[in-house]
Amino acid sequence: MDKLMARSALGRADLMDRQVGAYRIIEQAPALVSCAVRRNQQVALEEKLPGLPVVGGVSEIDAMVAFWTGPGQWMLEMPYHSERDPAAHWADQLLGLASVTEQTDAWVRFDVTGALAPMFERLAMIDWRSFGVGQVQRGALEHLGCFFLRRTVETLSVYGPRSSAATLLHALEQAARRVSQ
Repeated sequence: MDKLMARSALGRADLMDRQVGAYRIIEQAPALVSCAVRRNQQVALEEKLPGLPVVGGVSEIDAMVAFWTGPGQWMLEMPYHSERDPAAHWADQLLGLASVTEQTDAWVRFDVTGALAPMFERLAMIDWRSFGVGQVQRGALEHLGCFFLRRTVETLSVYGPRSSAATLLHALEQAARRVSQ
């Protein structure tokens, strides 16, 4: 009997890392868990998870990154370890305070490094010049609902639907080529 093998969102055994003109595009594979506060539990949740980001914010909490995804909702991102179940862990930790859902296989993350504004002004309707480090914005790229997380001045994480990973990568590569010419 054949063994099951983990595959990246692009169907590869390894993660994609590609230089396209002046830009580097790297596929990442973190563990992701969504967290939505339950009614009347905001204060208790903030006590349990101090530092939850406000609208458009990003925070580091212990060994994970938390970013705002909507009113009373956050995505928790941590290193992926196949022997652990992050959703079960956080569901236990936040029992009664928040609804927790596994999101690892629902999203793909591409990190793009380079001069971000010229490239992403072609891709998404967001004011990239005022989009600061440590901020997250919701938007669309190729008609796909995405999150854009500004990690550094020249590094942006793009989170999109895993089922559309190839489409998202194609759009990123095409824009990188056009801007690099």
